[in-house]
Amino acid sequence: MKSIKFPLCLLGFGSDPLQQLERIIDWYLVETGRYMVDNDKEDLLEIVYSEAVDSEKFPSDAPECFDEADTETLWVILGQSRCHVTGGTVAKTLQNWRLAEAWIEDEKQRFGVGPFVQIGQDFVWEQIANLRGVGSDRMSCRQFRVLCAVNCAIGTKAEPYMISRDYLRALALGFKSPRGLFGPGDLVTPKGLSFLALRPGMEKFPTVKQLRNDLDFLDKRGLIGRIMASRRRVAFYLPSRCSWEEAKKWLVRRLAKASSTLSRRRFEERLLIERIRAGQATGNEKLGKAPKSHASQVD
Repeated sequence: MKSIKFPLCLLGFGSDPLQQLERIIDWYLVETGRYMVDNDKEDLLEIVYSEAVDSEKFPSDAPECFDEADTETLWVILGQSRCHVTGGTVAKTLQNWRLAEAWIEDEKQRFGVGPFVQIGQDFVWEQIANLRGVGSDRMSCRQFRVLCAVNCAIGTKAEPYMISRDYLRALALGFKSPRGLFGPGDLVTPKGLSFLALRPGMEKFPTVKQLRNDLDFLDKRGLIGRIMASRRRVAFYLPSRCSWEEAKKWLVRRLAKASSTLSRRRFEERLLIERIRAGQATGNEKLGKAPKSHASQVD
């Protein structure tokens, strides 16, 4: 399955889920076209452009002749051709791309450079179809966001990766970190509510129960994998990169390493305590004092 890669913060940009996804698609199309213009040869670009014109699924407001000087139009046409996207208009695509770029810059100013997420194109189109009322509703909008959150947290890692539930709750709404968003009892802090107010169309974070249900759905569908490292710690992995057997071997290695590290630390602590006591005894002897007894003394 072909995938698309976009800044995670775009999950929070738009007045409703459909608008958010359309802006994500348009941003990706233009960025793909920009990359082609910057890296491919001109004669190849002209061939791709001509094939797009002949496909009869050309944007209605695009010129039929290849014009190297019309850079932004090239970005849209070449991006659509590479991603097999049809229809729409150049003007609307570029408008969504500019709005998305401005949002990305605003998020960078507020929270710093954010992460990217990579997800299969089919999942995005499935969501768009669902929101337009012509899809199969196999995955809800919230479940799609949680899938994006898991993919973003795992990144390019092949092995399982520990992810906290608050981290996933934050990523699902396009935030780069849960810092300052949640308080005791999984409640959203006033600071978290103020950040949420900056995202149009976002009313609340997924609750812990909703997150658990969404993860169960994604796990059963085979889109993510989970393995319990302890009662409160869960490691996630992508089944396309890591099998269940490999995840079990990873967990055994991790627990063995943790046990070894803990034993070594305790041994070092005992040595340190003995050295401190030996140093105190030596100091007392030099001063002509008897070592202090740890037993309680009563006058």
